[in-house]
Amino acid sequence: KLSVIRSSYTNEEIDGLFSWADIIFAGGGNTAYMLEKWKEYNLYPRFMKAFSEDSAVIAGISAGAICWFSSGYTDSAMFDGKENWDFYTIYPGFDFYDAFFCPHYNQEFRRGFDEAQKNALVPGIALEDGTMMVYDRGQVSFYRADESRQAYVFTDDGTRVRKACVFGSWAA
Repeated sequence: KLSVIRSSYTNEEIDGLFSWADIIFAGGGNTAYMLEKWKEYNLYPRFMKAFSEDSAVIAGISAGAICWFSSGYTDSAMFDGKENWDFYTIYPGFDFYDAFFCPHYNQEFRRGFDEAQKNALVPGIALEDGTMMVYDRGQVSFYRADESRQAYVFTDDGTRVRKACVFGSWAA
């Protein structure tokens, strides 16, 4: 278990953990702080190696999912303790998948993502709780825990942003 938020490690210890990891899972929390800590420990090349060599499943939930995309819609400002905070777009993520990502899209206050997507330069992906996206060797698929959960892809056709509900395989 590697927890750079609560512990400190040597480079050798981190390399050892990555060498035998079958699954790399990033939990939720403060996206901005998580990315900052990962940069401090120089984890990007290690994540990239696991991703490019297909040596481990790379997964995440909430903030831990945002980090794998090129950008994300985050509530990291909430963790600063300020009373009047708002969502914002965080750049850059690790860019394993070139899209603007929003978790918890079923939560009403996340609907600002639709407006933020208008300024994004890449397609958008919004997942409600209970859904997931799988990216495997260039193929994207979406799954859900039950019929009430939705996943959305936002694309720009040059005149407007289109939002489509998707499940199963999807071609970018």
